[in-house]
Amino acid sequence: MPLTKEERINIILLTGSGSTRHIANTFDATHRTKITHDTVAKPFTKFKRTVSVADASRSGRPKTATDEVTSTQVLTDSVGQGSDVSLRKWESAKAMS
Repeated sequence: MPLTKEERINIILLTGSGSTRHIANTFDATHRTKITHDTVAKPFTKFKRTVSVADASRSGRPKTATDEVTSTQVLTDSVGQGSDVSLRKWESAKAMS
């Protein structure tokens, strides 16, 4: 499971407190997500290189449903079509509207 931004920040703040194994044990004691010393090293190495804990932008096609309202509308529309409609028919109907 990927670490949240807050968890990565917490790891960076703990890096002055000892070895990566010690940091992993300290993190495990205070968080629900259990990590290894390798998991400590990766965000720290990235932070030293980029001075950021934010996710890097990814190439590729952008999401079509980027917010909660659009996602909900897409799901509602697809359920409203009924289960007897094939994906091909659903796509062609969406292209016409």
